[in-house]
This record gives sequence, C-alpha cells and structure tokens, in this order.
Amino acid sequence: MYNQLASPVSAKSIRAQRKSDYQPALSQAPEWPGRLEWSVAILLTVVVIVLPMLLVIDPVSYLLFILEDSLGEMTSFSAFAVAGLIFLLRTWDDRKTPKNYWYLLFAVIAFFLAGEEISWGQRIAQVSTPDFLRELNAQGEINLHNLSASAMQGTYLVITAALFCYGVLLPIVYRFSRPVRGLIDTLGLPVPALVLMPLFAAPVLIWTGPNIVRNDEIVELIIAMGMFGIAIFEVDNLKWLARSRRLALRPNVGLLLAGLAFCFLAGGMLAGLTSFGTPYERQMFMAAKYQLPNAGYVREAGVVLGHLEQMPEYGHSPLFLVTKGRNEIRQGFQSEATRTLTSARDIALRQLPERQGQFSHQLLLAEIHTLLGEQESARQRAESALTILESASRAQPAIAVSESANDDIAQDKIRRGNVYFAIQNHQTAFDHYVDAATVAHWSSTRLKISRKLGQVIASCSGRPYAALTWEETEALAASGPGALSRYADCQ
Repeated sequence: MYNQLASPVSAKSIRAQRKSDYQPALSQAPEWPGRLEWSVAILLTVVVIVLPMLLVIDPVSYLLFILEDSLGEMTSFSAFAVAGLIFLLRTWDDRKTPKNYWYLLFAVIAFFLAGEEISWGQRIAQVSTPDFLRELNAQGEINLHNLSASAMQGTYLVITAALFCYGVLLPIVYRFSRPVRGLIDTLGLPVPALVLMPLFAAPVLIWTGPNIVRNDEIVELIIAMGMFGIAIFEVDNLKWLARSRRLALRPNVGLLLAGLAFCFLAGGMLAGLTSFGTPYERQMFMAAKYQLPNAGYVREAGVVLGHLEQMPEYGHSPLFLVTKGRNEIRQGFQSEATRTLTSARDIALRQLPERQGQFSHQLLLAEIHTLLGEQESARQRAESALTILESASRAQPAIAVSESANDDIAQDKIRRGNVYFAIQNHQTAFDHYVDAATVAHWSSTRLKISRKLGQVIASCSGRPYAALTWEETEALAASGPGALSRYADCQ
C-alpha cells in the first residue's frame, strides 16, 4: 500500500479519478463551519456594515475610497480579474467534468465585470466614447452598467436578489436538503461556502436600504469580494495544488483573507498608477456640491468642504465659497453663510475685469448676489450672462440638424435655465429645462436635465431633492407651460 501511494500517478489517471469523484454523494452533507470559519464570517459582516457607514464616520475617506479609479474601484477590478483567472485555470484543469461549463461561465462573467469596472480602460487609454454609447450611457462612458439610470435601478435589484438566492439560500438548502444536494452535484454547480454568506446578503440590503451616496460602488466591491471568495474555495482542486499535501486539502479561510488582502493591495497600487493627474479633489468637490446635500448628507458635505478649504486652490475660490455658503444655509448657520458669501462676492468682483466676458463668472456673481439678497445686482449679472450666450449663439455658424447639433441646443437651453435658477426665477428656469428635454439626445444630457428639474422642484416646493426619471421628464415636457404649478409653493 505504501509503495502504491508513493509511486507517481499520471495526469490522465488523476483526471479520470476526478471525473469519477463527481458522482453525487447523496448521503454526505457539507461540513458545518467551525469556530474559525464563523469568526471570518463575522469579520466579513463587520466589513460590509462598516463600508457604507464610513460615509457618516469619515466622509472624506469614504469619497476617496469610492471615487472613479480609486482604491474601491481598482480593488473590485483586481478581485474580478483574479477570480476570472482562477475560474479559467479550473476550467482547463477539469475540462471533462460537469463543473467545467460552470467554471467557464463564471470566468467569462468575472472578466466581463472586471472590464466594466474600469470602463474597459477608457480613461487609462483616453479613448472617446462612440456616439451610439453616448446616446445610451448616463455617464458617457464605454460600459453597459451605466446605461439608462431608471433601467439599471431595476437591473441592479434583480442581480442583487439573484445573488442573495445563490449565495445565501442555496448553501443552506444544499446542506439540509438531500434531493437538492443530489441535483446540484449532478449539475456540477459550484455552491458558495457558508462563510461567504455576508458578501451575498449585503448587496440587496444596501441597494434596498437607506439612500447612500454612490452605493453602487460599494455593492460592486462586495460582489467582487463574493465572486473572489467562490474562486478561492475552488483553488483546492487545481492541479498544481495536488502536489502539496497541505494545500490539497480544502483551502482554509486564511487563504481567503490573504487573497482579499492581496486584491486590496493590488487595487491600491493600480489606483496609484492610474490616478496620476486625476483630480480627486474635483470629484470630491462635486460630491459635496451636489450628491451629498441632495441625498440629505448636509453635515457630511460640510466635512468634505472643510477638508478642501485647506487647499489653496479651493480656499480662495469664489465657486468653492458659494458652495460652502449654501451648505451653511442648509445647516442653519446664517451668519457664517453671510460672511462666506460676502468673501465670495468680493473675490469675484476683484476678478471681474479679467473675466468680464465669461458666462460662468457672470452666472456665479448672479447667484452670489441672489443669496445675499442683492436682487438688482443679481438681475444685472443675469442679463450680462444671457447677453454672452446670445453673442455666442450668433457667432456660431449654421450647421445641419444632427444628433450632436440637437444636444448642443439642449446644452444652450440648460445654461439659460441655470441663469434663471441662479436668481430664483423658478418658473422660467423650469421652462428652459423642459425645452431642453424636447431636443436632448445623449443620455448624459438627459440625466442632467432630470437632475436640474429635480433641483427646481425641491427649491421652490421645499420637498427633499429627488431626480426625476426620464419618463417623468418627458411627461412634464408634454404637459406644456405651467407644469411647475402642480407642485405646492411653485406658483
């Protein structure tokens, strides 16, 4: 017997033995997790709870984690890519077993999700978005997961619910139901380990729970960790591990933790390489200006603005000071807001001689004067901004009607709406945004219009901000003038 165990075994006989091992073992249920496995499951539960809570605990770190090309996104890419590689190796190693087809499917899915996560390298290679994708993609990127916002909302819900069934319900039923276990073993479908259940339960809970800014990035990271976990628990069957007595056993949870640590490390390195010159501060500012306050995170927006204020390029910027002043008004700090807005006005007026012909500067001054209650000055700046737009429109040569031309017209109408919104002429601003909706073609422009209409309605009605769906926007455009009056206090 000893000589038989010590003698070399051919690869063909190993594959034949593995194929015979795939016969369903109906009498044996998977081992129940031990103390170490439960400890890791608790650790993973803490991780998936802390990730979204980081928005409230430390808003600056949260934004730095979930911004484009940052640690969170690159870690998701690394986890998907490594999982795809493991599944691909598993496909080749057991190409004559029932699980082979599942591993191939999982490999394709993992590599596809890895490419989607970084928009197929678009920002790295600086590739422009084709027109047919600009028409459909809400962010104007080369990917499928940022298509129509309303459509993707339902798609995300279906995907997270399916993952809950696969990663939470199936392992439990597989362990306790002998007929289900026999069916799954016959099909060769990989069943996630029970220790991974927190990673498959969290996405649907986060997606259907309280509004969290950019919760899609958190969900994508957790899904990537779950898929990586499935791949890691299949590593024990790879051929090269069969030569090691220790690793030939079912991989312990230490390998899972080490693998996740590797993905975070690789994500950090990739984020450092791809973010060279990437304006993270600009993304943080836009989040503090729009996303955080619109979602009700006013205090968190103030924390982020306080962080940015320490940087010279922001601390003395009138645009930054206006954003800070608005946030102070939302928090009820009226005297502080007045001081901040007065500083913004003084800086903007000093810059006016060299920026007299800039539309954005005149618009900014109109907004500042309005917030300070200087209505006549606000009206004059608004007229100057509209005059600049008119001059720019007359200077443009006539071009044939096209999708791009229609979108340019929509952008012009949005800018005009912005002028009236800055001086709190809600009805006129609303009408311009609705007009823009009738000619907008690109999905990113349509999303901008829906958000602008949501801002107008929230501003004049006192309701919490909520971006309209494109269907609601089209309905408003079809209802004609006076549609804003249906909302209370928006007469």
